[in-house]
Order: sequence, then structure tokens, then C-alpha cells
Amino acid sequence: MKRLGTAGIPIAAFLLGTFLRVVRWDRWPEGPWSDEVYAIRAARLYAREGGTSIFGSSPLVPPDAGFVNAWVSHVYLAYVALVDRLAGGGLLSIRVLSIGPSILLLLAALLLAREVSEERKASLAASALLLATSMWLLTTGRWGWDAVATSALLTLSAYTGVLSRKRGSAIAALASGALLGLAQYGYVAARLALLVPAVLLASALLRRDRAGLRRLGALVLGLVLVSAPLVIHLSTHPERALARAAEVGVLASGDAGSALLANTRDLSDMLLVRGDPNARHGDPARPVLPLLVTGLALLGLAAAVRRRDADAGEVALWAGALLLGALLARTPGGNAYRISPAAPFLLVLAGVGTGALLALLPGQAGRTASGIPPIGGIPERAKRGGAVVLGAALLVTAALEVRAFAGWARTPLTFGAFGGPERELADAISRELERAPADVILHPVAAARNPIVVEMLLSRPDDPRPAARVADLLGPVPYRFLPEADVLYAGGAAPAGAVEIARAPLRPGLPEWRLYRIPKSLARAEAQRRLEGSWFPPSGGSFRAEEGGLYTFRSKGPLYLSMGGERRGPFAGAVGLLLEKGLHDLSAESESEVHVVTPSGFEARPIPPAGRLGGSRSPRDQSELQR
Repeated sequence: MKRLGTAGIPIAAFLLGTFLRVVRWDRWPEGPWSDEVYAIRAARLYAREGGTSIFGSSPLVPPDAGFVNAWVSHVYLAYVALVDRLAGGGLLSIRVLSIGPSILLLLAALLLAREVSEERKASLAASALLLATSMWLLTTGRWGWDAVATSALLTLSAYTGVLSRKRGSAIAALASGALLGLAQYGYVAARLALLVPAVLLASALLRRDRAGLRRLGALVLGLVLVSAPLVIHLSTHPERALARAAEVGVLASGDAGSALLANTRDLSDMLLVRGDPNARHGDPARPVLPLLVTGLALLGLAAAVRRRDADAGEVALWAGALLLGALLARTPGGNAYRISPAAPFLLVLAGVGTGALLALLPGQAGRTASGIPPIGGIPERAKRGGAVVLGAALLVTAALEVRAFAGWARTPLTFGAFGGPERELADAISRELERAPADVILHPVAAARNPIVVEMLLSRPDDPRPAARVADLLGPVPYRFLPEADVLYAGGAAPAGAVEIARAPLRPGLPEWRLYRIPKSLARAEAQRRLEGSWFPPSGGSFRAEEGGLYTFRSKGPLYLSMGGERRGPFAGAVGLLLEKGLHDLSAESESEVHVVTPSGFEARPIPPAGRLGGSRSPRDQSELQR
């Protein structure tokens, strides 16, 4: 019965936490975060690219963004593509990327808490309650995509690592290392977790712990086997490995010492005084952990050191390594997202601290310090009263965390930060498409701050056709293609002959889009007037036009185009070609990278400098353009 009762605590917490992670999944927050959308987009492009190495990486931002500050591993993109196909696209695909791993993270953290508590129900109950209700975990679990998935893998690695030490299991140690290696393919903060086996290995060497060395040897073996392909890839592309660190690391500040001091202050503020100033990360007026929880975590750390508790000590080591992300990343005011993988370990430590605090109360086991039963039972009553007060404080803390999470999800700040206007526009377009089919064109400024968000909300994972197209800024509705149906145009001013269908509510600082339906005859006639010039018919070659329309070739340097063996140029900046659907004998070359913008206006594929898109290209180079 005792064992059953202990098992019931994490089960109840898992059910509560799962409910909080899925409740109103489609409305809390209202829309997606742009990086989640970019991840889905990159995964779909990767899934369509046959022959690309699973151990490579792709830029997160669209290729024509002008900068790349994050590279996503193809291992993670393959996982995203699988989730996308199973979910069927739209907002569900985007949300599952975060909510699914957040539930796995909760399960892993509860298993870790149960192992660390060693049947101490108070410690386990406190950890379980805090893990289920933490606003930090609940908010990140709605939009944290790769950070949440990485955190789940790191927590599972910690859990199997504790199991391997307690049970002397080499298999569990190998699994722990493999999970840690797999986490390296996700969020870059996982690299900090490599300090954990390094410190444990150094400690085992100092203590000449042969059993520990054998176990850690198995862990390192699993780590190396799984992460080696990524290490090899990044060693050949160091600019990808260091892209994010070069942008936000303390060394980029020019004064690493001052940056470290400022980061230490900001981390203390986030944990003790106020939250992350970025409203997307939570409530800027609340610490990322309630003050009581932070205090209990510190007490848990002290108890682990005093009692030489190896389990709690490992948890503290994981937390400390992952908190380094706040010290090494140059961000004024702190960034709770970058240290979010430390959250489950801090909450497990808070559970340890709860047990330690209860042990400090008088009357433990109903006896005084001398071992004599207390007279009148006053110390025992004091202990019970203290336990009730502490338990009530934890329950109130949990309730306030849930309330704060619900409030955060419904604030105007999150509506704007998470693509609420873009979600409204996508919903309006979807309703109109159900009434009658149409081609969709988005004005890149008046329609939405980020048209890619709208396009990805409308599209489906296995459909290569664009769900929407983006217009350029040269006219009311500058067409890139000949419409085959009515046109739904989202923009500002009404085109001639258009009927307004819907409009955005007036909100200061947010897009005031209007949605129009343009009859096919009017739209096609206008498109034909705008797309004047020669259309190039398919001639058999290596450049594949997936649809007929305007293809734009862009380059920072002089650009040359060849069609049917005739070389033309140089062109400065960009040149457009009207291509019919099919294969074309077309090549392009430039001293700098060339981008090809398709008629959709969204997909821009990079072509290597001085590359050719014709018969002289290798099969791999030809496939680069065909994509």
C-alpha cells in the first residue's frame, strides 16, 4: 500500500499537468511564434529534398532573409516533418511540436523526482505539484518547440543516469549517454549539459571509483556514438556551430567581464525579483520561479551537499550547468527561454528542499533531540502544524502559477507576440475557401507582419502547391501568375471590382488587413496586363518550374542567365523570367549566391556562387535548383 501511495502522487500530478498543457491548446496563446512556423517550413523543404544527409543542417530563417543566426539539424527537422504529417498541418502541427514534448518532459521530470525522493512522500509531492503547475514550464510548453524537446531528452538522460548509478546498470548508463547525445541535435543549450558527465568523470577519477568509471565509460560511449555525426558535420561547418553564439554570446559584447557581471545580476533578478522582460516568455512582473520555490531549491542544494546525497547532487549539477546559459548569453534583462531546460531540475531540487525543511521542524518521528518522547506532544503538534502551513503555501503557490499562466495566455501582449492577427486572417481565408475555391494573394505589409505565418497556417504538409502567394509592392495586386479561379486578396486598398469579405478589428500597432474576393475574369485580365512579355515554354533541361509564372533571380553581384545556350547579362540585382510549367534549359551564374524566388513569392532557393543551373551541373547541383 505504501508503494502504491507513492506511485499515486506522480500519476495524479501527471494527469493534472497534462490537462494544463493541453487545455485550450488552440487559443492559449492565440497564434504561433514565428520560429515555430519557420521550423515547420524548413522541415517541409527538407522532406521534399531527396538525398540530403540526415546529419546535415538547414537555416531556420527563410533563405532570402539576408541573415542566418540559427541552423537546425536535419535529425530534428525529420522529427518535425513526421509530426507535421501526422497532425495534418495548420496550427495543430505547430502546437504539437511544443505540447507533445512538454508532456514527455513532465513525465521524465516526475520519474526523476520519484527516484530522487527515495520514498519521501513530502519531497515527491512537492516536486510533483510544482512540476505540474509551474508557469515557466506551462508557458514554454506552448511555444518552445526545440527547447522543450531538448529539455525532455536531457531530463530523461538525467533520470536514466541516476538509475544507472543506483542499480549499477551499464545499459542504463549507455541509454543516458545516448539521450544526451540525441539532445545535441536540438536546442544549442544542450551543449552546456556536456559539463555534467565531464564533472562526474573527474569526480570518479579523483575518488578512484572503478564502478563509477565503468558506468561513466558506458555513458560516454553512448554519447559519442549518437552525437559523433553531428560533431563531424559542425566541425566541417564551424560557422553553423557558432552562428548563435557569435550573435548573442558574451564574447560578442566586447567586454566579457562586464557582460558576465550584468548577466549574473539579471539571472538573480529573474529568479528572485522580477521575470523576463520579454512578455512572450511569461509575466515580466513575476519571477520565473516563485520566491518560495527558489528558496526551497536553494535549501535542497544545501541539503544535498550536507547529506552528500548523490541523487540530489546530480540534479543540482544538471541545473547549474544549464543555468550557465544565462551567464554566457549577452541579453539585457535576462532570457528565461535560454535557461528553460534548467527548470525541471530546479523544481525537483525544490522538492528535496521541502523534505529538508520538514526535517528541521521539531518533533521528528515524535521524539526530542535526546531521543525521549516529547511531553504533551507539543513538538509533534508543532511539526504537523509546520507541515500544514508549508503544504498550504505550496498549494497557494501552485494555484497562483496556474492563474498567472491563464492570464498570460489571454493578454493583448501575447496576442501580438504570437501571431494573433495572422491567425485571424488565416481563419478568415479558410472560411471563405470553404464557401468557394480561390487563389490567395497576401500583401506583404498591409496583410500581415509575417505572411509566411499565414501561408503555413493555410498549407498542408504533403501539398507542394502554395496555399497562398505573396504580392510584391509595385501595385494594388501585382500578380506573379495567371489565376485559375477567383482571387482572395488580403491587403489594404480595395482593387477594382473586388468585394470586401472581412476585415481585422482595429487594434493599435497591429495590421488592419481587409480581405477581398476578386472575380476570376477581372483577376486574370489584370494579371495578363501586368505579366507582359515573352513566356518561355518548356525546352527540356535541369531547371524545373513547378508552376507557370514569374521567377525572379536575385544576386548581390552581377548576374548572368543562359537560355538555350544564349548567355545574357550582366544583370544588376534581380531579373525576372516568365516561365511555363515544366523543365527549362536554363542556367545562372554569379560571383555571389543567387536566389530564385518562385511565383508564390515565398520560396527562395539559394544557388551557390558561380553555380550553373544547366547541363554542366552535377546531378546533386541540378537537384538543388529543381527544388
